[in-house]
Amino acid sequence: MYQYPENEFIASFLGNPPIAFLDGIVSDDNVVIQSADIKLPLPENIEVPPSGSRIGLGIRPEFYQPHHPHKIPGTVSFVEIQGRENLYDINLKDGSLLRSIQPADVSPLSPGTKVEWGVNPEQLLFFDSLGKRL
Repeated sequence: MYQYPENEFIASFLGNPPIAFLDGIVSDDNVVIQSADIKLPLPENIEVPPSGSRIGLGIRPEFYQPHHPHKIPGTVSFVEIQGRENLYDINLKDGSLLRSIQPADVSPLSPGTKVEWGVNPEQLLFFDSLGKRL
């Protein structure tokens, strides 16, 4: 259920810290989050809706990482040092919030730090306009 939730509702209550949701529009084989100037390729393992369709994008904290290729820039707004890992709240340009879990062996970043961490689209969750997983 955690990896492949049937819908946004199930995805939203499984996981701590919780998943972040962004609203996007399909453009060819990409999803565009216009409010945050983000364009990501859609993975091959989903049925891609027609261009112009509205879809939801779910990003779990463990999949928003510095080494992933498709960058989503933001600003650190909160850091929680949890022992073996650090939890970051990252505000995007449009005010949306993403969370990231990083190993504690890396020096923690301070609030206000700009980051360009990324995602791997194969690890993200995509939902149709009714909230059903694609």
